[in-house]
Amino acid sequence: MTVGFHPSTMSEMKEKTRSLLYLLIRILASAFLLGLLLWRVDLSNLATLFASVRPLPLVLGFLAWLGVLLLSNERWRRLLSAQGIQVPFFRLLVIYMISFFFNNFLPAALGMDITRAVYVTKERAKGSEVFASVLTERVLGMLGLLIFAFVALMFYMNTPEGRKFILLIVGATVILIAVIGLFLKRGLLPGLRKRIGSIKVFGLGERIKQFYQAMQLYRKRMPVVLWAIALSVLVQGFLVIINYFAGASLGLSIPLFSHLVYVPIISIVAMIPISINGIGVREWGYVFLFGLTGLSSGEALSLSLLFFAIGIAGSLTGGIAFLLKHR
Repeated sequence: MTVGFHPSTMSEMKEKTRSLLYLLIRILASAFLLGLLLWRVDLSNLATLFASVRPLPLVLGFLAWLGVLLLSNERWRRLLSAQGIQVPFFRLLVIYMISFFFNNFLPAALGMDITRAVYVTKERAKGSEVFASVLTERVLGMLGLLIFAFVALMFYMNTPEGRKFILLIVGATVILIAVIGLFLKRGLLPGLRKRIGSIKVFGLGERIKQFYQAMQLYRKRMPVVLWAIALSVLVQGFLVIINYFAGASLGLSIPLFSHLVYVPIISIVAMIPISINGIGVREWGYVFLFGLTGLSSGEALSLSLLFFAIGIAGSLTGGIAFLLKHR
C-alpha cells in the first residue's frame, strides 16, 4: 500500500522546512556575530562598567521605555479605531505589554504581531482588519524611523559619514514611500498581483499580498495614517532618550547629538533579516558608529547591552500582565 501526500500538503511541508531552516540560520548568525564581538573585547572592562552603573539615569531610561510603550499603543489604537474596532486604551495597553514580553522569545512576526492580532481578534472577532492594523503599524513605524533618521542626519551633513548615511536613508525612504503609494492605489495591475503572489520564498508573496490588502483598508483614512507616522517619529525620539540615559548610567561621555544620529541608523541596520531580533547586528552597529565618538569596543558594546536590558526589563511587565490576565 502506497501512502501519498497531497501536493498542497507537500508544499506546506517544504515551506515550514524552509522557515525553520531560515530561523536556524538567523539564530546561528546572531550567536556568531555576538560571540565574535565578545571575543575581541575585554570582558573584565565590561564587568567594571556594569558594576559602576548609576541607578538614577537607569530609572529615567526605564521611564522613557514606558513612553515608547504608551505612544506605540496609541498608534495602534488609532489604526484599529479607523477600522471600527474600538478597544479601550488601557485594555489595549495590556495586550501590547504582553506582546512585548513574548517578543523576547519569538521572532518579531510571532512575538509582537501574531500575539496582538490573536488577543484583539478574540475580543472583537475581526481578524482581517486586526491583522491589517498590525501590519500597517509596522510599516508606518519603519517610515517614521526613516523620517527621524533623515532629519537627524541633516545636521550631520558636514562630515563624510553624514553624507554617506543620508544617501542610504534617502534611498530607503523614497523606496518605502513609493511602495506604500503603489499599494495604496486600488488599480494595482492584476497581472502584477498574480506574479507577486506566486513568490514562495519565505512566504514573501503572501506577505506582500497581505500588505496590499491592508493598504486598501486605509486608503481613505489618510489622517489616521499621518497621525500614525507622527507617533512613530515620537517613538524614535524616546528610543534616543533611552540610549542617552543608558550611556549616562554607564558614565560614558557621549553628546546627545551622537545619539540622535546613530541610534536610528543602528535601528535600520538591525532590521536586516539576518539575525534574531537584530541581536549581533545591533551590537556591531554600536561598536562601529559609537566608536566614531571615541568609545572603545567594550564601552560601545556595554551601551548596546544596557539599552537592550532596559527593553527586556520593561517587557517583563508584560509577563506580569499575562499571568494576571490568565490566572
